[in-house]
Amino acid sequence: MSVKILVVEDQKSVRENIEELLELEGFEVKSADTAGEGFRLIEPFSPDLIISDLMLPDFSGTELIDKLRDLEGFSETPVIIITGNDKPETFRTSMSRGADDYLSKPFKAQELYDSIASQLHKIEIRKENVELIAELSQQSPLPIIRINQFGKLIYSNPAANQINCENFIDLIFERISSKNTLNFDFEFPFEDQLFKAVVTHNNLQGYYNIYFLDITNENKKNIELSQKNELILLKNENLMQFAYIVSHDLKAPIINLRQLTNLIKLKTDENSKLNSPEEPLLELFDQSLSKIEDVMRDLNEILKARDDKSIAVYETFSIREQIEKLSLLFKNDLKMANDAVTIDIDRKYTLNFPVSSFNTLLKNIFEDSMNYNDSNNLLKLEFKYSESEQFKVLEITNNCTSNSLKTSQLNSSSLYKSSTQNDIEKGLAFQIIKNIMNSHEGDFRFQKKDETGCSYKLIFKQHDAL
Repeated sequence: MSVKILVVEDQKSVRENIEELLELEGFEVKSADTAGEGFRLIEPFSPDLIISDLMLPDFSGTELIDKLRDLEGFSETPVIIITGNDKPETFRTSMSRGADDYLSKPFKAQELYDSIASQLHKIEIRKENVELIAELSQQSPLPIIRINQFGKLIYSNPAANQINCENFIDLIFERISSKNTLNFDFEFPFEDQLFKAVVTHNNLQGYYNIYFLDITNENKKNIELSQKNELILLKNENLMQFAYIVSHDLKAPIINLRQLTNLIKLKTDENSKLNSPEEPLLELFDQSLSKIEDVMRDLNEILKARDDKSIAVYETFSIREQIEKLSLLFKNDLKMANDAVTIDIDRKYTLNFPVSSFNTLLKNIFEDSMNYNDSNNLLKLEFKYSESEQFKVLEITNNCTSNSLKTSQLNSSSLYKSSTQNDIEKGLAFQIIKNIMNSHEGDFRFQKKDETGCSYKLIFKQHDAL
């Protein structure tokens, strides 16, 4: 089934151009030239994503978002706002009103495609997480209900049905309405039982999960351990949504910062010749923003790896060929020397592992290795492979020369090299690698070598191809 996209744009030429771009990519498209007409199309068309102009004849794109968020069944539909107004305050207003992304006219076709791909990926992962949590909830002996922001019951598991938890909804919603915090718990009596209700708010989807603990025969300060463990398991929903919450919260400031750099570049172009002193600083600023976006994607990869293995897509691929592809990519991105990577692995050796997770592992190792060297030209990464009956081992050695270990107070790499191995292993890159490997029953080992570099060892459990 093709993805459905609704386009709301009053300028005919722009609207038809967007329609053509989307249809070329196989999307099913409907369009409207007013916000009112677009809103009327939502229920019969049931779009997966909406692209809307900000300024429309009847009411604005942000007002359309307000109406959409109150429309049952469509409150989570992503909206991309497009506009010719590139002022920073317009960015901020649109994102704060619930827009999922923002494009300034005129935009390139690839910018539109990238924005759509990002939103569709977000939808897919959210669906996987919801299905996983629903399965956990159904099997849980802990009573669980879910209510929306209006206090309406939208889900209850079998354990909740046994004790008629819907009788508690008015009481709980009254407590929710009176609290300044979105996550809290409270105790209340019901008939001859004493319950603790633990309320957690799903930031991404706007509903409340309520878990009921029967503490009738318990000390109020010592809830039964098994129930606490069950509660911790179910609260993992918040962890699995964390990447999206972080992504959503950081998206607006990142857009604003990128817009600021564009404005500075424009001002620089108007007032000076080439080789402006601001240009290197702006380039560094853009690189820093890209690094933040990379971290957000890596956090998402960790959470994907934590999911049930039935969700992870295992693929069999040539280890050497995949490393060659990634090496070429990273050589360009990180400006590495042509001879920086040596791969001592026969093409016959394969690995059955999620490709996206493997790519994330190597990306973090490449970037971490770059941090270890003062000069990109002195980076020497050597890849070796071995295997046993149960495990496949990929070892990456960073054989930097002694010249690359020169010290400099202003060089972050030098600070990195002066750190202890324990300090280094506390870094984000190591936590990302460890979490991914542990989630797939593997292991990760790192060793820092004085004056000779360091080594990374990825130990994969053998998985038979399906």
